[in-house]
Amino acid sequence: MYLRLNQNTKAKEYLREAHDSYMKMEAKAKAEYLEKSYPNFIQKEVNKLKLDITQTKTISQTQTYTHTHSTDSISGTGSTLTSSFDVSTILKTSQVLSGEIELKNLLKKIMKISIENAGAQRGVLLLLNDETDSFHVQAEGDSNEEYNIMQSIPLEKCTTILPVSLINYVRKSKESIVLDDASSSNLFKNDPYIVVNNSKSILCAPLKAKRKVNGIIFLENNLTTSVFTKGNLEIIKVITGQAAVSVENAFLYNNLEEKVKARTQDLQEALQEVTELKKRQDGDYYLTSLLLEPLSKNLANSEKVKIDFFLKQKKQFSFKNNTKEIGGDVNISHSIKLNGKDYTIFLNADAMGKSSQGAGGVLVFGTAFDVIIERTKKGAHISPIKWLGSAYQELHQVFLSFSGLMLMSMVLGIVEDETGLTYFMNTEHPQTVLYRNGKANFIEKKFTHYKLGSGLEEFNTDKKLIHKVQLERGDMLLMGSDGKDDVRINGVINEDETLFLKHVEDGKGDLNEIASLIINTGEITDDFSMLRVEYK
Repeated sequence: MYLRLNQNTKAKEYLREAHDSYMKMEAKAKAEYLEKSYPNFIQKEVNKLKLDITQTKTISQTQTYTHTHSTDSISGTGSTLTSSFDVSTILKTSQVLSGEIELKNLLKKIMKISIENAGAQRGVLLLLNDETDSFHVQAEGDSNEEYNIMQSIPLEKCTTILPVSLINYVRKSKESIVLDDASSSNLFKNDPYIVVNNSKSILCAPLKAKRKVNGIIFLENNLTTSVFTKGNLEIIKVITGQAAVSVENAFLYNNLEEKVKARTQDLQEALQEVTELKKRQDGDYYLTSLLLEPLSKNLANSEKVKIDFFLKQKKQFSFKNNTKEIGGDVNISHSIKLNGKDYTIFLNADAMGKSSQGAGGVLVFGTAFDVIIERTKKGAHISPIKWLGSAYQELHQVFLSFSGLMLMSMVLGIVEDETGLTYFMNTEHPQTVLYRNGKANFIEKKFTHYKLGSGLEEFNTDKKLIHKVQLERGDMLLMGSDGKDDVRINGVINEDETLFLKHVEDGKGDLNEIASLIINTGEITDDFSMLRVEYK
């Protein structure tokens, strides 16, 4: 029609789109017909596409693909994606799924993307319930974009909407399966669902994170047999890979939020109030600030070890006539007992990113660290060094689950109240300062561990990775985030970290005096926090 109307540009667009669709479905005869009938419109694109396919086939000669009930529809050495699923599609899929933290919205997006890219009529998503170790249907959808989300129907009650035997097979094998004609499949043709629906084309794939199946996606097309191709399966494998990580992160986020609500009644009331006003410009910031407040507390109560905080986040805002701030810096202190002895825990940390991103890191860190402290207070019979090592390892594993999207530097230490003997670790944080007899000096020459979540090292319990210092009466330990150093002086960011030593000496170890000296030096460009440990 567009050709008859001399609308060549529009015609060219539709012809290329049709040609690409035929190539994706491996309908070569149809694709070649278009090439011969309209060479001036699609030939250049065809030549490029054929070259891509030829290169892909050369790379993939070690792989095999079988439309059967075998343990996996693609097997062999290596892994590749066909030309029908290009890099831009992969990136778009990854961005859409990784950018969604709300579970309900995430499940809908997984269904929509899977059905569209596989060419399915209908799809069902099941997720693992960790408490019962059973799968529940959490989402259904079809090609008409009608979705039913968060149903939570146990698998054993789904015989009318799913082939349960097939789902159990994928769960146990942890591998994908494609059935050209389910009704004639030796393994599954007697499944009640397949019998009743005379099922034809089926694709079923696991969502795997850390070698664990945390979900299963079921796709079907009953129009005809052999609908799902090798390309379809490759697409679904990419989607399920990203979906598995995104689902795990969404659950973690939701669980952390629930823990914070359970611990703080005041926070719960504030959350209810903020929810009603969340649409306002600073509603999200205000909510985040309320979540952060119970996580950064100076709870040390030792008579010999005094802890002081200074904290000034870069992002400040007003909401409901309140001036608030959020950021990625945090100070924490607690009093604990190890083997019957009194100890003081101190921590100064800096999460990657500004404002909301940094605050997200603090939320994750603070909640996880609070769990560690509560467990320790119930009774711990380990040495201070082992306590530090165990705390680091647990926090590091939490941050690793975010696949490099969330990192955190910190100084975490423990002081024996009676003797002043202090142990601490540094995870790529600015150096710690000892202020003694009016002189300030750096203690450590370098950090002992990489940042939480960096994935660059496994935890090492070697004692050399823990700094040790004997505090004397009147001594002070001072530490802070890089915001204390990253000051813009005459338009240039300061790179002299020893300037902090001068500020400590001029301020005589007083945090407010030191902060005033730093602020008067130039413009603060980052979140700015300091912590002081004074031994009396």
